Amino acid sequence: MVTPFEGLRPAPPADVEWLVGARSSADREGGYRVGWTVPVGHDGVRRVLPPLDPPGAAGSQGAGPLTTGGAEPRRRWADVLPELTEPDVAPPADLMDRLPADASVGALIDPLVELLRPLTTTPDDCTFAVWDGWGWSRQARSITVVGASEETERELRARHDRAMAAVESFVASCPVAPGWGGRDQFVCRGPLDALRTIGGPGVVEDEVSSLMAQVWWPADHAWVVAHEIDDEWVYVAGGPEVMARIDADPLLESTPVGLDDRL
Repeated sequence: MVTPFEGLRPAPPADVEWLVGARSSADREGGYRVGWTVPVGHDGVRRVLPPLDPPGAAGSQGAGPLTTGGAEPRRRWADVLPELTEPDVAPPADLMDRLPADASVGALIDPLVELLRPLTTTPDDCTFAVWDGWGWSRQARSITVVGASEETERELRARHDRAMAAVESFVASCPVAPGWGGRDQFVCRGPLDALRTIGGPGVVEDEVSSLMAQVWWPADHAWVVAHEIDDEWVYVAGGPEVMARIDADPLLESTPVGLDDRL
């Protein structure tokens, strides 16, 4: 049984101050830059793309990291959208048309949690900044009930309203970090595993409709992960060991980027 934001608490003001101070100034001349999203202060940065045809996905049950379930080679971003595997290359104008329909940044949550956990001394004390504009964060989103009796529909809607009220109450209790272009973020704190509980209530009771936090980092600042809300990939910043582990992971495709590179 999991509930939205389970195990999380409002972050202290110092976390907000660090996040605001660690971002590059938003000078839009020349296009959007990685440093607007990724906090400064680490040796390296990687753009990390979600796995396509990941092991365990439909059609790839029991697959290894480089093949699908039928032993066919997994699709690679270098073949699908090579622009995203090259540093300082602006996303193509037809990005949305060429983006694979099954590409989802949510597919990175579990792999990154497991990869980054041993690379921090404080996995039980992390901070998460979440965009304040998701539909569930400040106002209830109605649900559609199909094929249920009136009594069941009333029960489902009441249950959903209670879950949404709890989410809204938690969000309202968190401090807010101002961001560029309407990207203000509420900031909370808890164990690394709580990343999986960030989101709204799912359709099924005791389920979370998970979303990727926009910035998250451990208390020892060993690494930081940043996600621009319109993208299906993330940026991970850290020291040489963190970069080496990401580069060596057979499930992930990553590209070295700089803070001045284009998003």
